[in-house]
Amino acid sequence: MGLRAVAAIDGDKADSAKRFVEPDREHANAVVRLPEGKAIEAAIIEGVTDDVLVRALQELSDAAGIDLPSTVKSAVGSALHKGAMKFVKRNSLHGPLIDSLPPDQLPVLGQRYLRALVDAATGKCEGFIQL
Repeated sequence: MGLRAVAAIDGDKADSAKRFVEPDREHANAVVRLPEGKAIEAAIIEGVTDDVLVRALQELSDAAGIDLPSTVKSAVGSALHKGAMKFVKRNSLHGPLIDSLPPDQLPVLGQRYLRALVDAATGKCEGFIQL
């Protein structure tokens, strides 16, 4: 049938997270893992400009009826990224955040991650792929 099993894992450093890597490696054609220490929330915002990120977060908070913390609205750089990751994770807004980004502002690491997953799913690579 040509079906392949591909596992997608974030780069969480916690021992509890690392325990999932080995079993997935044994039962999948490929395991694609984000860089060490990179959570999925980082992957979906890395490379997005501050102004676009704040606009997208505000749009999401308005649509969901969830207050966007003022510390996130006024933050820039790494402080904005930390606040954005926390907000997205706490409110499970991963998919909606990606949907709210303009096509020319898609997250760089997220694109690399998806490209690697597609390559693994189509058989272009297999085994353990650490980004």
